Amino acid sequence: MSRISFDPIDAEPQQVATEYYNDGVVTVTRQLVILGPPYNQTYPIANLQGVRYAEDTTGIFGRVLWMFLSGFGILFGFVLMLQVHSPVMGGFFICASIAILYKCIRAFDKWYVELMLGGLNNQTLAMKKKEGAEYLTYCITRAMQDLHTPPDSGQPVAYSPVFPDPVLTRN
Repeated sequence: MSRISFDPIDAEPQQVATEYYNDGVVTVTRQLVILGPPYNQTYPIANLQGVRYAEDTTGIFGRVLWMFLSGFGILFGFVLMLQVHSPVMGGFFICASIAILYKCIRAFDKWYVELMLGGLNNQTLAMKKKEGAEYLTYCITRAMQDLHTPPDSGQPVAYSPVFPDPVLTRN
């Protein structure tokens, strides 16, 4: 069995799109930001007005309040264990309060990257670490700069300019 190639013999290989970032879900190329499964969305780089990254500070008051209450839960669990002689109920309060405290502390270091599309329809991408958000922002910014960079100087003109002979001028 032979393979049939439809490419011409002297064909040059096609240029592959420059890929700035790829983590399996988000891919940044020279012209597109592609969000893979489960989102399956594509944003053209030309439509982006800007990009930024920041820490997610939503709900900080609620998190601090839950941390305060979980501290009291731990103290209440120790009182139940030592003073009331109820180790099961005291252990339950201590374990539940430590779980709440853990979830609240873990929620503090969340970052996001915001694709500014102009208007109110900005897209936010949640990130786990600050370094990841910084790098994704840098890659998208590079793609935006490369998209608007003019070609290298000294390239030949694709067509020869046409000058009328004789030059028509009117006074």
